Amino acid sequence: MNTLKNKLNKIIAELRKFSNNMIAWEAPVSLIAVEAFENEIGFSLPSDYIDFLSISNGLTMSTDIVGIFNDAEHYDLIKMYEFEHKDVYNPMPSYLVPFSPDGFGNHYCFDTSRPTCNGKSCEIVFWQHDLEYDEKHVPEITHICFLDFIQEIMINDTLKYYDYDGNEK
Repeated sequence: MNTLKNKLNKIIAELRKFSNNMIAWEAPVSLIAVEAFENEIGFSLPSDYIDFLSISNGLTMSTDIVGIFNDAEHYDLIKMYEFEHKDVYNPMPSYLVPFSPDGFGNHYCFDTSRPTCNGKSCEIVFWQHDLEYDEKHVPEITHICFLDFIQEIMINDTLKYYDYDGNEK
């Protein structure tokens, strides 16, 4: 089993320890839906994210991970991508794919422009909606890959304040 699949399996096992009042899973998405989205935006999503979507097409916990073609508007990567690239005052460049909103107009995004975005994973950047970025000022890299994002932001940050059942520490 490759390293990313191994890491994903460990993360999923950790997420499954949380009670249902702490976490909400979505039904898996088909590879056909993923390919349709990739065709629409013109580039490939990282495989660690696609592998995650094959288990859960979105997830809500301490933050949201947005899925593809979900009926709930806040879980639709296509609507979010379109909105953040076309309908806002400070649109994102097309190579950023927002997958996790912070609730204040900012997003964690896959940066598909970086050489490290190799089909297996992409660096995660934090896009602040109220900052003007240019070649010298780019969004901050927060994580090396999607699985590191889940581990730190969703699991580790949650466990700082709560146990697996949702009881405050």
